[in-house]
Order: sequence, then structure tokens, then C-alpha cells
Amino acid sequence: EAPDPVLFNSCVCVGAMLSSVCIIPFLSAVQPLCMPFPLGFTPAGFLCGALLVFATLFSFVAIPQAGLASASATWCCSAILVAFLWGSFGPRNPGPGAELKNVTMTAAALGLLILGVLCITFCEAIAGRFGYVPVPPSTPLPMPNQGGDDDAEQQLLGKQEGLEQAKGNRVLGLLSAAFVGLFGGSILVPASYVRPDLQGLPLTPSFGVGAGTVGCFVGLVYWRLRGMNRSLRHELRGEVVLWGCVSGCVWNAGNVAQIIAMHYYGMPYGIAYPILQCALFVSGLWGIYMFGEVTCRGAITAYWIGAATLLSGAALLGMYGPGAS
Repeated sequence: EAPDPVLFNSCVCVGAMLSSVCIIPFLSAVQPLCMPFPLGFTPAGFLCGALLVFATLFSFVAIPQAGLASASATWCCSAILVAFLWGSFGPRNPGPGAELKNVTMTAAALGLLILGVLCITFCEAIAGRFGYVPVPPSTPLPMPNQGGDDDAEQQLLGKQEGLEQAKGNRVLGLLSAAFVGLFGGSILVPASYVRPDLQGLPLTPSFGVGAGTVGCFVGLVYWRLRGMNRSLRHELRGEVVLWGCVSGCVWNAGNVAQIIAMHYYGMPYGIAYPILQCALFVSGLWGIYMFGEVTCRGAITAYWIGAATLLSGAALLGMYGPGAS
């Protein structure tokens, strides 16, 4: 039985909170990067965690309405553009903004990143265009029954209403995916306004508390408003909580790596977060070589072309993007 997406999202946020708090005893592994390690709560860190909640929440809205391929392509492109805009034109000192080293090369890097995302996401459709995947036959329109013109007209009206509803759902899904990118590309922007001794890894406990608190609050409000017949204990059964928390921990591992790259190694926001969308490349590897979701040789070739394009864009952005040295 599939879990409720909003409640599963709450479990993901709890996983992010637990991993953020549990990281504290292991900070000696990254010394002297963050030595000494001050503990303190910061509202900006809490806000960063809240942005994560809404980024993941809108993704669960977008996928059923627009489909995984269209939704993931939309939110990856949206996140790239949002993070780049913050890094290039956002406030500076404090703030994530930085000066562009080369406008032309930066624009080329953004184009390669977006092109790579689209190529990876729609690799099967691209292969189909070149004849590698047979195009499924279109479904014929249902023939009117023998009941006369009235029945035929009712069937036609029903089909038109269904098409209009599907179109509206797709627009809603794509809009939700754009919000995923808006929130996701802005997650660590508030961290720029934290006092210096709580920036970097000391931010993670506040981030985790924000994600867990807001995530649970959203899930509880959703449950109360929906008035579901099934018990909350059934919806939050062991496997749902376990895998939701694991998902949150895995996501937060990448987030911690991002914080280390930005704060301790000086990678600008406008470079770091667009490069984060290379995660789509890694998820594609899992889908192709672990789960066998893509088996067509042409589609795999298109995927690797997209991966090379994506990584080329990331390299160019690192060399010529906002704040590049």
C-alpha cells in the first residue's frame, strides 16, 4: 500500500531533523574546519528547514499531476535559475550575491545545465524520435453506441470534460514543480544572515529543528483537514516512518556536504546550488543500472549525452559563474 505523500513528507522532514541533531557528536571528524563548535539556535536556520518542507511537499503534488519526467525537469530547471539569480543578483555582504566573472560563459553554462537536465529526463522520448523506441499506437476515439445521436453527444462531451480536467491538472502540476525549484533553490539563502559563529555546520541543528517542526505541523494540519477514515497509526506504520526518515537522512547528507563546500571551501551560492542539480545524474544511474527502469540502448545513449552536457555546464559555471575565482 502506497503511503500518503504528505504524511510521508513529514517523515522525511523528521529524518532531516534527526540527522541534523545526530551530527553534533561526530563533528570532530571535520576538525579543524569547525573548531570550536558553538551550539545555539538561530531563526534563520529554522527558516532554512521550513523551506525544505515546502520544497519536498510541492514535489509530491507535482508528480501525480504532471508526471515524474515533466515535474522533475521543471523543478530542476527552476532550482538552477532561482539559485543562480540569488547568487548573481541577490544581496551581498550579508547575502548570497556575488559578481559574475564572465557573463557570456556563465550564460553558456546555464544553457548546458538546463539542456543536460532535459536530455536526461526525456532520454526515452529522445530515443523514440530517432526510432530506437517504438511509438505506442494512439488510442482510437470510442465509437458512439447504437443509442442515437444523444448518446454520442454525451460521450463526446464527457471526453472533452476529461481532457479539460487533465489539462488543468497538468498546469497545476507544472506550477507546483516550479514552486519546488523556487523553495529548493532558496533553502540556504537565509543562512547568509546568520551571525558568523553559527554559520556553516553549527547551523544544522537549527535547520533540523525547523524542518522537523514545520514538517510535522503541516502533516498534522493536513490530517485534520482531510478527515480520513483510516487511523493515523496505520498511515504512519513502521515501514513508512522508517523509509521516510532514511530518505530525510540521505537528503541531509547532501545538504551537509553543500554547507561544507560553501562555508569552509568558499564555493559561492550561485555555483554550489545549480551544481546540486547534478543529483539528477546520480538518480538516473540508479534507475538504469540498479532498477532497470531504462533498457533501450538509444535511451541510455541519450542519457549519457545529457550527463556529459550537465557536467560540462557545472564545470563551466564553477570557472566563470558568480564569485568564481
